[in-house]
Amino acid sequence: MRWNTFSRSASVPAAAAGSSKQRSSSSSSAAVLVGTWVSESLFVAFRQHVSSRVDENRSEGEVEYWLSRRVSVDGTIGDRGYNGVDLLWRKRY
Repeated sequence: MRWNTFSRSASVPAAAAGSSKQRSSSSSSAAVLVGTWVSESLFVAFRQHVSSRVDENRSEGEVEYWLSRRVSVDGTIGDRGYNGVDLLWRKRY
């Protein structure tokens, strides 16, 4: 889930529930997500999977930092060691 759909106001909490898709698999598991914008460019979130698969974290922390209007760095760290960092560039048409 991309958090840029929520308000970017500082200290506004955000919460969502739904399924979380892994890139390597077509199956998904239900998850609860809670996060907040720490500043206008930094979003911090926590994700808890209701019943996680063997190949995904049960609990994850996620950080999304916007370098510019189009470029962001997303990092995820989890309890089972499935971690990652992504550099994303977005172009809207």
